[in-house]
Amino acid sequence: MDMERWLNNEIAKITERGVSKSAMVSFIMDALAKAREQSIPAYEMTVFLTNALFDSSIKMIEDAWVECGCRYAEMVIRIRDNIGNEHTIELRV
Repeated sequence: MDMERWLNNEIAKITERGVSKSAMVSFIMDALAKAREQSIPAYEMTVFLTNALFDSSIKMIEDAWVECGCRYAEMVIRIRDNIGNEHTIELRV
């Protein structure tokens, strides 16, 4: 499975339905599980996640990282909708 394509597809599904904290938490947890299954190093997963978020309608990422071993992620994501409203989602999974 191509991790980058999977991440982009999942982000597209989330943004279609409307971004919520629960959707993002589920997405991050699934992404970390897939990274473990495929033995993707944490630094690569961080790049993949960041790229997928930048390519989506999620316009700004304050901070994103995945600790070594892809067992824990902490992200602060600031989302802007099409009329300029901002919403901040803090995830620790």
